[in-house]
Amino acid sequence: MTEYEHDTRGLEERVFDALSEMLDTTGAELAPVVAPGAAVPSQSEIEARQAEIAEDRKTVRAHWSAAGVRPDGHPPACVVCGQGQPCETIRALARKYDVA
Repeated sequence: MTEYEHDTRGLEERVFDALSEMLDTTGAELAPVVAPGAAVPSQSEIEARQAEIAEDRKTVRAHWSAAGVRPDGHPPACVVCGQGQPCETIRALARKYDVA
């Protein structure tokens, strides 16, 4: 569970904000979890994680349509894949980063 669980904003916005917060995080807490007793993540591992999060944030932005409700009353479609919002790409990223 995350702080976003009871958030009423759209899933796209919640995922984007969670990724933005992660990018603001510095240091070892950003790196992938390592086994107890394992070495502290290297700077290159941390930078790789930051790059992955930044790419995922770009993906969220690309798939996020803030156009509102269409004239026919249906929710807007994803601007990339045409699925209803939130699209499967957004849902997959929400699962990856544990954003409800």
